[in-house]
Amino acid sequence: SLALTDDGLYAWGGNGGGQLGDGTTTDSSVPVKVIFPAGVTVRAIAAGAYHSMAITDNGLYTWGDNGGAQLGDGTRIVRTTPVRVVFPAAVTTLVAISGGGYHSLAITADGVYAWGNNTFGQLGDGSTIVRLTPTKVKFPSSAMPTTVTAIAGGFWHSLAIGDGSVFGWGYNGNGELGDGTVTARSVPVRTVFPKKTTVIATAIAAGSMHSLAATDKGLFAWGNNSSGQLGMTGTTRYTATQVKGESNAIAVGAGYYHSLALH
Repeated sequence: SLALTDDGLYAWGGNGGGQLGDGTTTDSSVPVKVIFPAGVTVRAIAAGAYHSMAITDNGLYTWGDNGGAQLGDGTRIVRTTPVRVVFPAAVTTLVAISGGGYHSLAITADGVYAWGNNTFGQLGDGSTIVRLTPTKVKFPSSAMPTTVTAIAGGFWHSLAIGDGSVFGWGYNGNGELGDGTVTARSVPVRTVFPKKTTVIATAIAAGSMHSLAATDKGLFAWGNNSSGQLGMTGTTRYTATQVKGESNAIAVGAGYYHSLALH
């Protein structure tokens, strides 16, 4: 877990990959301070499965497990303290970040970037090649959004909100992309919402095998439902399905097999 405080960034929990950022691989049941280079101020944070991320006034820093190259520093070396992500020169402004299972995502002023493990196309660059540093997500020209406002990294898949629509890419064996198939996608595809329902998505979350979206028409969920994480009865949903009784969700969160909504 991570918490940004007025005294810096703190982390606690499992630390086998150095994801607490305190220079050790020792688990901690109480918060320990993340060790940044002197003078770096943290602005925003995100946690992947075994790595951590922070937007700072000096760029994006990551730390922890790096077996999938999810730290984006050009290596696969485990880092027990933060290292700076190596972006292309064109990237000057960071807007938002998200950590997946073994990959990472960032919205920048130059578009959406992803890096790390890419076995199922979860980087969205049209390939299944591992990327040691950020690569640009390739939205299809027929559905290219003018503005991406949110991203979310699942264990093996990724989500984004573009111009109010939800896009997904990566693993899809449980329907977590919501396009009505179980076909993995190496570039973003649009999530299918119920017919005759035009929605504007405002928030998204990606769990291990399921996805959530808060919209102006209510809360929707899709993917695996083995533990009831979709907020409805039944099994897997392959397209976005409305969660009954949740008409005014404004924020959502997805764990491995559970979901949260703020309303």
